[in-house]
Amino acid sequence: VRVAQYARDFLAQADARGTKLIWITVRAQGRTAVNLFDALLAIGESLLRRENFAIVLDGYSRPNDYASNRDYDRRTAEGAIAREQALAHALVGELANRLGASVTDRIFLGIGSDLLDSIHLAAHCRAYFAHHGTLQHKIGYFTTVPGMAHANPGILITDPAGGHRHVIQDPGIVEYI
Repeated sequence: VRVAQYARDFLAQADARGTKLIWITVRAQGRTAVNLFDALLAIGESLLRRENFAIVLDGYSRPNDYASNRDYDRRTAEGAIAREQALAHALVGELANRLGASVTDRIFLGIGSDLLDSIHLAAHCRAYFAHHGTLQHKIGYFTTVPGMAHANPGILITDPAGGHRHVIQDPGIVEYI
């Protein structure tokens, strides 16, 4: 499997420390929780207070052929990546303020990564907290990692976990909140 060196290095460091990886998605616009930053901060802080946890902050991924395929809407893609990276950097900064600068060694910023690298990282995680939709599908459809997806009330009444039945045997592997 071709995986970027920075992703391999993070996984190797996590493995060497015996760290459990938790996947957390960052979405900066559209259908986001009104308290998203505070929620992600609380989850991140709770996990990172324990030395045996690390987090992967994931978001918009570039398609595998992004560099060679001129058909992608680069303006939209790069704008989404920039917004999500800004939110993630603010989150990492606040986590470092609260827990000390060394905590950043246990945070992987995957926003803007190649899609295949993102899925590879997802497969190494123990659990996830993700926004409903394509951000969750990367980990929910391509791995057996259990997790929680947050969504708005309009989505929750539609049995969104049922959509996983066509992909995985046990749609209970994801809990919608």
